[in-house]
Amino acid sequence: MKRAAHLLFYVWVAAAVLFGLGASLAATWELPLVYGLDLDGLATGDRAALLNQYRFLRGLEAGVGVLFFVLRRDVFEDRRIGGLFVVVAGAGAAGRLLSLVLDGAAVWTLCLFVFEAGAALGVGFYLRSQPTGSPT
Repeated sequence: MKRAAHLLFYVWVAAAVLFGLGASLAATWELPLVYGLDLDGLATGDRAALLNQYRFLRGLEAGVGVLFFVLRRDVFEDRRIGGLFVVVAGAGAAGRLLSLVLDGAAVWTLCLFVFEAGAALGVGFYLRSQPTGSPT
């Protein structure tokens, strides 16, 4: 269980950092290609606002990934920090689940939901399997 929890954690962190940075830098390429958005069809102010918000959110994603990478030992040794990771990863999965219910499903977003929920559950179950106060 330890190996699986660590693997899920590190893949989650790498994905958050790489996809967050990559998408914030390549937003004008990603939004039309991945989401089919016609950015040129938007009014200048609307385009700027959408890109600003998108880059902000993807920057937060990268920042959270970096934060958990810095705290990687604490995630598995301090239940408060580990619990924080479970809450953050679980919140992302919950947001995807809400969107699946309200907005419909795209296969690739369903895959992301399964991975994100798996990371939260894998680390959460691992932490629960450890005796209180024992380093992992």
